[in-house]
Amino acid sequence: MRRGVAATICAAALPVGAAVAEEGYRIATGAPDGNYYALGGAICALANRYADGAPPCRNLPTAGSAENLVALRRGEAGFALVQGDVARAALDEAEAEGPADLRGVMTLQTEMLTILTRRDGGIAALADLAGRKVSLGPEGSGHRATMQQVLSYGGWAVEGVPDPAGDAGTGGEHPTGDGDKAVGEAEQSAAAAGDADASAQGGPADGVPRIAALCDGRIAAAGFVFSSPSGVIDDALSRCPLAVLPISRDEVAALVPADGPYRPATIPSGTYETVTSDVPTLGMPVLLVTTADAPTARVEALLSRVMKDLDLLRASGPSLAGLTPEAMATPPEGIPLHGAAALYYEVTGFTAVLQAE
Repeated sequence: MRRGVAATICAAALPVGAAVAEEGYRIATGAPDGNYYALGGAICALANRYADGAPPCRNLPTAGSAENLVALRRGEAGFALVQGDVARAALDEAEAEGPADLRGVMTLQTEMLTILTRRDGGIAALADLAGRKVSLGPEGSGHRATMQQVLSYGGWAVEGVPDPAGDAGTGGEHPTGDGDKAVGEAEQSAAAAGDADASAQGGPADGVPRIAALCDGRIAAAGFVFSSPSGVIDDALSRCPLAVLPISRDEVAALVPADGPYRPATIPSGTYETVTSDVPTLGMPVLLVTTADAPTARVEALLSRVMKDLDLLRASGPSLAGLTPEAMATPPEGIPLHGAAALYYEVTGFTAVLQAE
């Protein structure tokens, strides 16, 4: 049982919007200035551009992955953007608030666990976080879920601190390296498609309270889940003497079950000015998910409209530039595809191995 993720999902059981209207549907995303919101806007823009009068797709702003599952369970969203580890936990844990009948629709960019520490803090490995003041991330975010999960694997108790006021938007749902461009393009495309809810307002990471707390020495470390490169991390590393904590391959092998949601990942040397050697860490995909009883026609229509102009989705952010249909058709182990998605990928020849019911 992944208790950390379950606790995060339960804590995120907050009202996030009105129920899905009969005339349309929503994608639960993330903070309005963030990457998940921009990504949802790009998906909806494509869905609406080729809708031919069908019900419109709209963005639903949230705190992030865990809250998105709550929105999906309550029927406040028809689809949700979710970190792979959070989705897997919702399926694995009977006590989780997320829907047990979760199904994959498409697999998108890969995100990496990025833990920032002070260079003078004496933290060289995950185990060194034990007993320290650590910012896990905002309630309802994938950040917090991943940090809790990784720390629970190692059995390390940290002094989790409340996130400083105003930091509700710093989850893995925040802008990546070219976040302003991605958000702006998604907004323009969504506006052209008539999606009034997709008015993403991207901006630089100036003033992120968690980073300020780290620079001031009020906390010893802060965990983030981002696509790489990340504008937030780049900004943080330029503010004060911080380092990206490596998670060695041995630590990954010891901590993470072979069939778990995490995989070894690397932040390459030169990704950030102060990163002068490769930094090993954990990676996980971002998924668009729905529930098993989602209407077949709606799932197939959303997929076909996105695939009709996949280059527009690729252009919505640097982390999506290399996206392929084959990768989109391959969810992490343990997460089955929705039947309509599985059939779509099979018929179009994008996958030969399906996990559908």
